[in-house]
Amino acid sequence: MRRHTTSFSLIMFVSSSSCIVFYSHIGMPRVGFIHPDLGIGGAEKSMVDAALALKRNGHSVEFITAHHDPTHCFPETTDGSLRVTVAGDWLPRSLFGRFYAVFAYLRMIYTSIYLVFLHDQSFDIIICDQISACIPVLKLTRKPIIFYCHFPDSLLTKRDSFLKSLYRMPIDFLEEVTTGMADKVLVNSKFTGEYTYVRKGLMCKAIDITNPIFL
Repeated sequence: MRRHTTSFSLIMFVSSSSCIVFYSHIGMPRVGFIHPDLGIGGAEKSMVDAALALKRNGHSVEFITAHHDPTHCFPETTDGSLRVTVAGDWLPRSLFGRFYAVFAYLRMIYTSIYLVFLHDQSFDIIICDQISACIPVLKLTRKPIIFYCHFPDSLLTKRDSFLKSLYRMPIDFLEEVTTGMADKVLVNSKFTGEYTYVRKGLMCKAIDITNPIFL
């Protein structure tokens, strides 16, 4: 697994100091974070900390998300520290309590369409969190796309029936293909990077993997 910087960025997450170091050859870029649900959780905490660190270093930062509940979120997303735009919350999360993965993908794709075609702000770099299915839409911006993967959904889901396996086939395929479309992939641990992307082969070989550094 190769670990080196691209021509446009190097990002290092450091959990102990909750900071991000961001080097770029394009000055102080405008950074857009696209996220499925900006609530309270470890994944959300990582992105909020990253955004705050970028802002402290002079970057313009904004979240575009499919859901943001002001009563269930990190305070920095409601107190004016970070700009948050919600797009796609009108779309359902499931159908009769089923097909959560499909609707999560659809919501993120819609959010990406909003970012690309309807939003009043353009970005120099886009950081996509958790769901890679929207990356083909984000690529229309012709800007660098960084995908942050906590752990692939295809490896978390049980396939305890033939119908469940059949249902997951196109979803897993889409995750595999679109993950490889990112310009840079970050994972949240060495285990995720080596086990998931090397053994499972979810990445195109032409795509570099940069592991976050956790201390």
